[in-house]
Amino acid sequence: MRELTERQQEIFDYIVSYSRSEGNIPTVREIGEAFGFASTNAVTTHLKALVKKGYINLKPGMARNIEIAPDFLIPERGVPLVGRVAAGTPIDAIENLDGYLDLDAFYEPGQHFALKIVGDSMIEAGFWDGDYAIIRKQSQVETGEIGVAVIDGQATVKRFRWLADGSLLLVPENEKYEPFIVRPEFDFHIAGKAVGMLRVLR
Repeated sequence: MRELTERQQEIFDYIVSYSRSEGNIPTVREIGEAFGFASTNAVTTHLKALVKKGYINLKPGMARNIEIAPDFLIPERGVPLVGRVAAGTPIDAIENLDGYLDLDAFYEPGQHFALKIVGDSMIEAGFWDGDYAIIRKQSQVETGEIGVAVIDGQATVKRFRWLADGSLLLVPENEKYEPFIVRPEFDFHIAGKAVGMLRVLR
């Protein structure tokens, strides 16, 4: 990749910063205004240099015709928010990416994910409806720990208690609900252990 001049780097950084903050690409005119260029021709010259050096592409016929080259797209920061998890009866696990929670200072990306709590069966453990449970990816959860079990494709968060016959007792933290036994022959797996919680005050 060819090195940029100081002004080319400034313009490229502006394009990237603008796209992250505004969710769109700046127009040629907006770039000119940001850098105080007297005409759009000066901007176009710099953009063509960025194209030649492989940093951007230009799409003809569009007002916002700049496209950042794939190698320079900055990934979203934070813990991926991948769906919801039931704190009552199990619900269908949702795997679609809903966005990011920027919690990198506390949880290592790639090793954790966040799930939105639905229901009230874990309120005595501090998990309320609408909270986000931070889950560390792991295939084993010990007795007494809170984990996420996926049963027949449906996810639920409960306190785990392993029984002598290999069954798993999923224990709610709300006296309104009864524990649920997961037999070894059931189609289930462990998605991870709850290690944190985020609550958004409304």
